[in-house]
Amino acid sequence: PAALIMVEVAALFLNAFNNWSMTNPKQGTNLSPVVSQINDLIESRGFKGRFAAFTLCLMNTKTGDCWFCNAGDSLVQIYDGSERKKKAIPLPETPAAGMFSTDLVDMKGGYKVVKLKLKKDDVLFLYTDGIEEAKRNFRDAKGQPVVCNEAGMKEGDTHGNHTVGEASEEMTPERVTDIIETVFNRGTYVLEKWHNPNPNEVYTFDFSTCEGTAEEAIMALVSIEKIFRMYKLQDGAKNGRVKVDKKIDEFLRLHFKDYSTYCLNRSEIETDPTHLYYMDVSEDQQYDDLTLVAIKKN
Repeated sequence: PAALIMVEVAALFLNAFNNWSMTNPKQGTNLSPVVSQINDLIESRGFKGRFAAFTLCLMNTKTGDCWFCNAGDSLVQIYDGSERKKKAIPLPETPAAGMFSTDLVDMKGGYKVVKLKLKKDDVLFLYTDGIEEAKRNFRDAKGQPVVCNEAGMKEGDTHGNHTVGEASEEMTPERVTDIIETVFNRGTYVLEKWHNPNPNEVYTFDFSTCEGTAEEAIMALVSIEKIFRMYKLQDGAKNGRVKVDKKIDEFLRLHFKDYSTYCLNRSEIETDPTHLYYMDVSEDQQYDDLTLVAIKKN
């Protein structure tokens, strides 16, 4: 059902904007009808517990004016070029598409359009929750999955970015923000993993040679997400192999200070020239797809 929902949403989106006109008074910046159509389409299918959270955006690339209309997804992620900080701009609270009919949504104010303006060097980030919610399992020195059992704490207590009794951690919005800011500030980012099989190990990324582009920020996110899920067992324990996009491999080669430990043993894939294998390492399964877009205002 989830895949079917997204196929239908994509088709409706393409149909709506195929002949979109900014001078048409019924279209222009009025995104609400499109969001309402998507909402009614999904709601009519009756998929129990299946909804679509998304944000539609129209952007004038010359002026930086942006118009947003959201269904469930209530934050816009913008890197402020003047303050050199990433900000999460709140949008009106609205239900995800498919939860209620548009008639009911309209009774609560409907799907509203919000205007924001990007300044010079600001960057608009549009990404699915797969990056913030990427997961890695907690493991012991032998690589076996474990749960957090921190000494002196009881189940349910907060321990870092998780709670006692949980078996995994997420990438988290905080890490995503830190990575983006570090890239644009050409600094050094240190990834620390909770309940790591190698407890004294940290993963250091040097972005001092970056130029501060939007593409570099995206590459940093997907590359560090890869390392976040990877692990290397010690003491002769059997590792596996990890399939890696060659663009990620090149980015890691330039910026990952522990590249020789994790990534140097590589193997080409004859049938896939865009990927390769890292040998003698393993990884946790990717929780969700990663779709990331960054647009920088010049």
